[in-house]
Amino acid sequence: MSITSDIQDYALSLGYDRVGFTTSDSFTLYEEELRRRHDMYSWATGQDWGLIQGVDPRNVLSGARSVVVTVFDYFKHSYPEEMVGRVGRAYQSLGGVPPIPVHRARYRLLREFLEKQGCRVGRAGFDLPARLAAARAGVTDYGKNTFAFAGGSAHSWLYPPW
Repeated sequence: MSITSDIQDYALSLGYDRVGFTTSDSFTLYEEELRRRHDMYSWATGQDWGLIQGVDPRNVLSGARSVVVTVFDYFKHSYPEEMVGRVGRAYQSLGGVPPIPVHRARYRLLREFLEKQGCRVGRAGFDLPARLAAARAGVTDYGKNTFAFAGGSAHSWLYPPW
């Protein structure tokens, strides 16, 4: 087995619904679009949000060669009935309010697995353009909305923001 299939098998065993891999090449069209629309996005391209820094995955992790993208379809999972309609499933899938430990543990376990395989792991977050990375990795498609579509499931967290 290859490290790619080992990572994919392990991530799927943790409950992720899809796993993909892409290069750490820059998202040049994304950068061009952010710069072209500077007047609209100047609030998000500075140090606080880091959208410009995220166009190159090597800014997130120096020397990165690959990006691992995970998809978690939060619509097919159960959540406490008292939370449904009060706190969005997307937020509950990140740990919930109150926290649901298994959701944060999934990410932690995958990170530990990657490190044990000799992979250096960058911080996950909103730095990388998640939709574009997921599409380039072949695990999602997207249109002109804010959703990523992974095999018929509407936007799933592509990676946790912590």
